[in-house]
Amino acid sequence: MEYIGHTSDDGRKQLLLDHLNGTSKLCRENANEFWADIAEFVGQIHDIGKYTSGFQKRINLSLIHISEPTRRTPISYAVFCLKKKQKTIQQQKKKNPNNS
Repeated sequence: MEYIGHTSDDGRKQLLLDHLNGTSKLCRENANEFWADIAEFVGQIHDIGKYTSGFQKRINLSLIHISEPTRRTPISYAVFCLKKKQKTIQQQKKKNPNNS
């Protein structure tokens, strides 16, 4: 079975495995060395609910972008924190490009 993770407004589909691998890579890259393994794991499981037949039926019928409702609260919070940290790092790099 082909598991879909996201669909775009123009109908393009992103495979769930590709989405999870990409997210786990970003999580690892944005975590400090101590938390890197845990961050990578969180990235791999943050949308684990999308592997259910119910979600796959829903996404294939509606073809809309669905993400947050499928996550568990602690995992969503962890992903939110990592995204916020990444944004802060990017802002700091823009302010101080010589300190990167």
